[in-house]
Amino acid sequence: MVGLAVGVSRMLLEFAFPPPRCGLPDSAPWVLRSVHYLHFAIILCVITTAVVMGISLLTPPPPPEQIRNLTWWTLSDGSSSDIPMQKVSTISRRTEGSLRRSRCVRASGFCSPHPSRAAAAAAAGTTLPTIPSIREEPFWKNFCCANAIILMSVNIFLYAYYA
Repeated sequence: MVGLAVGVSRMLLEFAFPPPRCGLPDSAPWVLRSVHYLHFAIILCVITTAVVMGISLLTPPPPPEQIRNLTWWTLSDGSSSDIPMQKVSTISRRTEGSLRRSRCVRASGFCSPHPSRAAAAAAAGTTLPTIPSIREEPFWKNFCCANAIILMSVNIFLYAYYA
C-alpha cells in the first residue's frame, strides 16, 4: 500500500503540473523536474522492498502449522505427504463491543461457517478427500529447470541485442 500511495501521489503531481511551454519557467516540484519516471520506479521499488522487509522483521513468524508445505523449506516437514482437506480454525469477531468466537470449517477447499454440517459428515463415518502430495517427479523437475534456463537465456539475448 505504501508503494501504491507513493506512485499515485507521483501520478497526481504529473497531472497537476503539466510540462511548461518552451521558454517558460517550470513550477513543478523537484521530484517531477529532476527525477525521471524510470528512476522514480527504481526508487519506488527500493521503498517498497524496505517497507516489506521492515514489516516482515517486525512481525512474529507464523507457526509451523501455517507454513507446512507452503515453502520449499517446509515441503519435507511433517509425517505424511498428504494434506487433509478439512481444517478447523477459530476466528474471532468483534460485534458491538463484545468478542464473539466462531468456528470456521474448511471442507472441499472452502471455509464454511457451519461446523455442524462437517461434524455430522465426520460422525457419519465418511472420509474426507485429501490433496495428493505436491512432489514432482525428477523428470518433470529437470524438464522445467531446463526450460527455465532456455527462457532466461533467450530473454538475456533479446535484451542484449535490442538494448
